[in-house]
Amino acid sequence: MNPGKAWMLVLLLFAGSGASQAAGPSPRDSYDLDGDGRITFEELMEATGRTSGKMLKDFEPVLRRGFDALDRNHDGVLSARDFDDFREGMRRFREWIDHLLERIRRYSPSEEQTDNGTRT
Repeated sequence: MNPGKAWMLVLLLFAGSGASQAAGPSPRDSYDLDGDGRITFEELMEATGRTSGKMLKDFEPVLRRGFDALDRNHDGVLSARDFDDFREGMRRFREWIDHLLERIRRYSPSEEQTDNGTRT
């Protein structure tokens, strides 16, 4: 699998496994299973396996590459800073996508328009 697909899997993993941005416990807490402030690859796999099921195991090599890319100092764990920087990047990415989609909606023809450009 190419690196772009590996990143997408990691993005989906972190974004879609119930770690919300709402007030309350840090989203990082749902991955830091032993509470030491750092997330190991094994914790990531276990935490996401609860919601993603057995299929996740099939992607373990790809997810490992994505995890290693997020681990900036290559110590085998995601620190609070690694995780929070990733989450901030995801927040900015979502804002960019929302802005892009809003521009597309604003400048796209309405569903009510016909092929010749007149409204029905």
